[in-house]
Amino acid sequence: MVAGGVLGWTSPILLAATLPELMFAMQGWRRARGLDPDAAKNTEPMTREELSALIQRQG
Repeated sequence: MVAGGVLGWTSPILLAATLPELMFAMQGWRRARGLDPDAAKNTEPMTREELSALIQRQG
């Protein structure tokens, strides 16, 4: 139900949707907000120094 709320779907629409429809809709929602999981595959992992700097900035 939470996924339907994020997408702005009503309960009847969500309950009538198939699992692939819901998955494609959520994937599109994530991509529209810059949260593309496929794009993250080609990134380098964070170094310990970068992590320490991030933690210090967040205080």
